[in-house]
Amino acid sequence: MSAEVAGEWASWTTEIAADAYAFVHTGFASVAALHDVLAGGVAFAFQHSPGDPHPISYLRVLFGVEMCRYFYGAGEWDNLARAWTALHPLSRAPENTRRLIEESLPALPEIVRLTLDTPMRAFTNRTLRALIRPERVSPAALQEFSQRLGPALFTSAHWLWTEPLRILALTGLQLASRPQDLNEILRLQEQAMLRLGGALQAA
Repeated sequence: MSAEVAGEWASWTTEIAADAYAFVHTGFASVAALHDVLAGGVAFAFQHSPGDPHPISYLRVLFGVEMCRYFYGAGEWDNLARAWTALHPLSRAPENTRRLIEESLPALPEIVRLTLDTPMRAFTNRTLRALIRPERVSPAALQEFSQRLGPALFTSAHWLWTEPLRILALTGLQLASRPQDLNEILRLQEQAMLRLGGALQAA
């Protein structure tokens, strides 16, 4: 990676850190949600403003996909990546932006490793992965979580208090993988959030 491209990524660290923090808490759900926020057409996907702390949307979505691949292997995120790149062909990016993207793509696995799996002084030489384990919100872990607890997951005050982010990760994953059940999934999530909100007000 050239010094110029490395400098661009360095300027995006605040937003990359935010994306990584969301990922370790909610897994693929955070990536799918970010995709929906950034799905604003080809011009928006390739928008690049030097000095802007937000990465180019095209790369930001693929960085999220790479986090999923790094920890979980193949999965639903691969379909998202294929759809994203098909809808936003690199040939339509401005020339300077295209060069930046093309040089960045092979480096995404290493950028993920540096972000999530490298000891940081801010974490007393621990990794973000060690502090908040993304394996807890893998599709397999969330499936086991859901099957083990059943309906209680969305009604039990104990689980709503202790695992609200894993519940959010589960419903986010379900929305991405089972869009035909959107209304029912949203209903369960809404009820869970209302119960949690009521419990917080009562406290």
